[in-house]
Amino acid sequence: MRVRRGETMKNVILASRSKRRSQILKNAGIEHMVKPSDIEIIEDVDYALPVEEAVVRLAKRKAMQIFEERPESIVIGADTIVAIDGHILGKPLDEEDAKRMLRLISGRTHLVYTGVYIVCSEKTTSFTARTEVEFWDLTEEEIEYYVNTGEVFDKAGAYAVAGFASKYVKSIKGDYYSVMGMPVCQLYHILKTFK
Repeated sequence: MRVRRGETMKNVILASRSKRRSQILKNAGIEHMVKPSDIEIIEDVDYALPVEEAVVRLAKRKAMQIFEERPESIVIGADTIVAIDGHILGKPLDEEDAKRMLRLISGRTHLVYTGVYIVCSEKTTSFTARTEVEFWDLTEEEIEYYVNTGEVFDKAGAYAVAGFASKYVKSIKGDYYSVMGMPVCQLYHILKTFK
């Protein structure tokens, strides 16, 4: 998808280094370029804010950095936060941290929030998708196995719903693609308003 402005076409830029997010857009036929933000912001979560606002703030920082470089484009920033019992689970620091997170979500329901911020020269908008994910009970052997796959380390909450962890997910209430990091249906319909 490229957005028409008069006689010109605006490029859509995804300000993310996530291959999953880009692949989701590509699979949906949303034409885009990838220009990752170099801001490492997971530690900058403002815990005083409601999670929905905090995750959009992270997405905005990514989008605005790239928009300042490419103001002729439509820029999309996105970030994902996992939360359980009021605690935010970012990306694990090491194996022990990953195991701790997996034990926390084992046999329980947790929340996944993906915030999206879209900006162009004429307008900006943002939204948050909230999804409930329930995990089966994990044995220590399963946790050990999963951590050893290496998949856990660049994922909020220490798991990838479309990867090895797919066999541990009991149910999802909400947007599956939001758990993957990009609520593409909602994004698509918002992008149509940028025409």
